[in-house]
Amino acid sequence: MKKGTLDFITGQSSIQKYYVQHNFQMVEYCQLISPHDPKHPDYNRGITGINRKIVEQIKANFDPNKVNPPTVSLRDGKYYIIDGQHTSVAIYELNDCDPHCLIQCKILTGLSHEDEAKMFVAMNVDIQTLKLPDKIWALILSGDEHAREFKRIINSNGYEFELKSPTQISAVGACWSVFNADSGRLAEVLAITSKAWPDNGSALSTITTNALAIFLQHHGEDYEQEWLIRKLAETSHKEIEKNAKHDNLNSRDKHNETKNYCAYREIVRRYNYNRTAKNKLRLWDPTIDGE
Repeated sequence: MKKGTLDFITGQSSIQKYYVQHNFQMVEYCQLISPHDPKHPDYNRGITGINRKIVEQIKANFDPNKVNPPTVSLRDGKYYIIDGQHTSVAIYELNDCDPHCLIQCKILTGLSHEDEAKMFVAMNVDIQTLKLPDKIWALILSGDEHAREFKRIINSNGYEFELKSPTQISAVGACWSVFNADSGRLAEVLAITSKAWPDNGSALSTITTNALAIFLQHHGEDYEQEWLIRKLAETSHKEIEKNAKHDNLNSRDKHNETKNYCAYREIVRRYNYNRTAKNKLRLWDPTIDGE
């Protein structure tokens, strides 16, 4: 499996077979199950919902002879939209919100729930409006072990990566990047933040996550975790980030001294406070030490 990307299931051979058994059929709007519906949480817009801007654009430029019909899976007698939920909503609204209006759909048969999730990712992985949590959830529901391990690591270290969860982590992008680089490092980052700042989900911010990842990358073999947790617990993650942003704003070396690096430097400074000289960590400097 190729790590660090979301395109490892989009090869033609992995989805081509699903296009063999299909036909075009007129389906009533009320029969279409669009997974953005709260009653049907699923891989498809399960977190972000319908994008009104896209719907309005489709309506403004609607041409029945050019519109791509929604791709729908007929499974267990029900019609599940895989792709084209914005189109279906646009047609519904153009028909005065008549729940019985007919929509031409491309009907696929013989798909499992996991097959549908794989197809959704394959058809939407490059769509910018599709947010990363949605893509990862589609991978999880498609049975992808890499994405499922990501969820397991987060949920087993004091945080949540759950569909539509009010306590969903906010730094999904940073966590995903760290995970793809080193899954063990992400687990260690989560363990540190959850113990240093318990009951504070916002502590797992993008800056904090990246800064600790840098710290572990360069000091993972030399630091004492209990000491680091104690020193971090003496302050708030917001204070660390505030100081990092201030240092970044006043830095003469914007290229190397990013907010993440400045936060990393702040963490090292706090770690070294009251340590003996031989137990202090040497600050990693990309201009001297390289990447």
